[in-house]
Amino acid sequence: MLNRTILRSRRIEDFVGLIPVMAKTLVFVFIAMGAYELLKHFFFPAISILESQGMTILFVTAASGVITYLVTRKQRFLKERMNSERTLRIEAETYLYQLKAKLRNPLILQPVPVYAR
Repeated sequence: MLNRTILRSRRIEDFVGLIPVMAKTLVFVFIAMGAYELLKHFFFPAISILESQGMTILFVTAASGVITYLVTRKQRFLKERMNSERTLRIEAETYLYQLKAKLRNPLILQPVPVYAR
């Protein structure tokens, strides 16, 4: 029961931490799309609604593709970095266990009792 409560509170904390980022993103997208529509109206004042919607669909599709590429590239970089750090940690732990084994064996073979932690 305690684990569920901890996990639930952790999820809520994660979501609350995302709210400022989400708000900034929404404001940025609102301003960018408003600017896009304003520029489209300024440069193409005589286009029909269907043409306007087609241009908007193409623009949003292209922008989504670029953003997806950037996010995926960053995610791949972070994943590679995490894997390299994990590999280094595993190597360090292995070296530590080997070192402990080397130090512990001579102490066990001593005729006088020695206490090691």
